[in-house]
Amino acid sequence: MSLRVVVTGVGVVSPFGVGLEAFRAGILGGVSTSRPIRTFDAVGLPTSFGCEVPADFDPTAFVPRAKMVKTMSRAVQYGTAAAKMAWDEAAIRDVEPTDIGVVAGVGGVGSWDLEDTAEIAGVAALQVRRSGGADPFEPKAWVKMALERLNPIMPLRCLPNMAAAHIAIVLGAKGESNSIATSCTSSTQAIGEAYRLIRSGAARVVIAGGCDAAVNPSALAGFGALGVLSKRSHDPAHASRPFDRDRDGFVLGEGSAFLVVERRDDAIRRGAHIRAEIAGYASTNDAYRLTDEDPEGRGSATAIHRALADAGVESSQVDYVNAHGTGTRMNDATESRIVARIFGPRVAISATKSMIGHSLAAAGALEVTACLMAIESQKAPPTINLDNVDPECAVHHVANHAEGLPINVVVKNSFGFGGQNACLVLKKP
Repeated sequence: MSLRVVVTGVGVVSPFGVGLEAFRAGILGGVSTSRPIRTFDAVGLPTSFGCEVPADFDPTAFVPRAKMVKTMSRAVQYGTAAAKMAWDEAAIRDVEPTDIGVVAGVGGVGSWDLEDTAEIAGVAALQVRRSGGADPFEPKAWVKMALERLNPIMPLRCLPNMAAAHIAIVLGAKGESNSIATSCTSSTQAIGEAYRLIRSGAARVVIAGGCDAAVNPSALAGFGALGVLSKRSHDPAHASRPFDRDRDGFVLGEGSAFLVVERRDDAIRRGAHIRAEIAGYASTNDAYRLTDEDPEGRGSATAIHRALADAGVESSQVDYVNAHGTGTRMNDATESRIVARIFGPRVAISATKSMIGHSLAAAGALEVTACLMAIESQKAPPTINLDNVDPECAVHHVANHAEGLPINVVVKNSFGFGGQNACLVLKKP
């Protein structure tokens, strides 16, 4: 018999600040965190703004030895902090370390990280200045200079399994450890895989979520070249506007959220505070194009239908859908059609990326945390900056202000580059 799975701890580092209280206030208050980028000089670029974690974030408060921070990328610092907060809230004391797993949604190798890209760019720039007319990127010279100048710890910061590794070390988790890098669905799938581990009996407790530090030069350049970023640099606070007629792309964000998930029976036995039950999960791939989803949304719809079936929930029972809702023309229109087709005009829908931007691998976990806040408060968080709904996105939007309503069953959608789709079903405990 399948075991039931619940959430008993949550930790978050977001553009609202560190901790759940800041996140709850911002996400239900409809606060925009999009502003000019402070961590590097982006002035004059078509997109010069993002949703950054506040500068007062201190990773040393969450690790046993401050020296550990030197081996962490920015993304891993966020992830370790969020996981430690989640673990502290869950207050689990009596589980063998080998029964505790970690599943982290990550953004691939750490070249997305600001420190690494800046360091590599500095080495390349120095090679250009020293080249004296020779090939500035002659391989042997470039590698020699890299060996002389790069921090030897940098390769450890770049490996995609470092978030899970650091979290396991800090929390003493010696069970199954996985890292999932599936673009924008990474952390939704991480939580889904944790749910499967618990339900199958392969683990008793799993720390699951994701982290990313997408506000950096390479992400800004790469996604800018793809034409998917908003260029509203004159008005960054209103740039992220999913489902709005005047949307022009997404805004980069960063941060982390991790959950502690465990067997429901164990949580009840020890008197834990249960935030929600994870009732269903599914993932699919469009197998269509790397950057464009199937215009009919067949892969996304299949993921939703399978997650509902896994949860034993009818579409008519769903009260709120937390959308992928990036603010790009195609994604929002396609997702709206899928939601309207499956759930009809009744279900409330919102996109919290309007407030915290698109944090790529961390996005799903941050949005699952928003779903937990919706269940707890019985309020659906809003899509802000939704002033004129696009006729192609005609569903029941929670626009600009949180909406109080009975929220017992929630669906969380995540769709990513490469055709990735993932869907979670959460229930009020």
